[in-house]
Amino acid sequence: MEFKKHIIISHEVIRKWASPEKLQLKVKTGISADDLAESLDKGWVPDKSDRLYFFSGCTVPRFKVREKWNVTIKPDNGTAAFISPKTMQSSDTMFDVWPSLELVDGEEFGKWLTHVYGPKHYFVIKYKSILLNCEDQVFIHEHTMGRMRHSAPEDALQHPEDGTYDWERMHNVSMLNSDCVTFYTAVPNSQIDKLTCNIYNQDEILKVLNEDNLIIDEKKYQELRLMAKSTDSENIILVMELMANADVKKSFVYLLLLLQEFKLEITSHRKEVNHVNFKGLLTLLGLDSKKLNNGYTVEMFVEGMKKNKQFTRSNVQRVTQFFADESDHIINTEHFVKGPVLRQEFEEDLDDFGVSEESEIQIEDEDNNV
Repeated sequence: MEFKKHIIISHEVIRKWASPEKLQLKVKTGISADDLAESLDKGWVPDKSDRLYFFSGCTVPRFKVREKWNVTIKPDNGTAAFISPKTMQSSDTMFDVWPSLELVDGEEFGKWLTHVYGPKHYFVIKYKSILLNCEDQVFIHEHTMGRMRHSAPEDALQHPEDGTYDWERMHNVSMLNSDCVTFYTAVPNSQIDKLTCNIYNQDEILKVLNEDNLIIDEKKYQELRLMAKSTDSENIILVMELMANADVKKSFVYLLLLLQEFKLEITSHRKEVNHVNFKGLLTLLGLDSKKLNNGYTVEMFVEGMKKNKQFTRSNVQRVTQFFADESDHIINTEHFVKGPVLRQEFEEDLDDFGVSEESEIQIEDEDNNV
């Protein structure tokens, strides 16, 4: 993990405006969630003698881990450590978490500050002097951005060079990421320095734990559908438990189909959705529990299949069958024409392109054929 110095700009307290006098410049040494994910070690090889350490926020079910390996709460005792870059939480002994930050280009943002407040304003001078000793990227709290806009002098917001509204100019030129960024900083006397073992993404151990689990094929999928359609709420909970304990790789497309068809029934059971087992499933599928009830388009299915090397002929066949009832809404997309039917130019992208079609699955059209 390579920590770097960055500037974080936030307002002193929550006020209606955020004039320069109320802004705070903080120099923090840390790492963004995206950079953290890229910096992690890869290729964990399990060993029975392992002592595993888990960072706060991991969604790995510990009771499953303890069936095979020892778990330690002391970082200096760990032989391998696991972390979740997206869901890591603040810890008194490891990290502080800074959510909802917007990443901007430090130099471009400095130009905007100079234009709006003038080169001699103390905040501009302070900002530029600090920037010299930091990385050229700056994090600004998302709420601070709006307050800065309202506090800027009106006559400074019209850019003299091209006549554009200067706030929009700053935002368009300086922004490096359209999404908010999560930033992690080591707490004082952090125990991260005591961790001498490799640090892996939690997906590495989730995949190992997932091996030899229940395989959901077409027949099992139809059985689970019938259970989920029952008026007994206990049945949907049982379906969720079976899904959470399924072999994700071998059941991939059917898990997505169940989540799509029964999204409302599943999300109504928040306790079960937030259970560590189900959260582990969603992590492996690359899904966010907070967005489950929004559902997924056929293109989102393709994205997931490609990412997980599940973009096979049989999986595409199963997905197009599922979305056939919505064909009026799927006239033309990147991968499909109305039907939906996979565009011919994407045939060679299939993970099993060139393999005989004899292995295609037989789809049950009616529930009572199970």
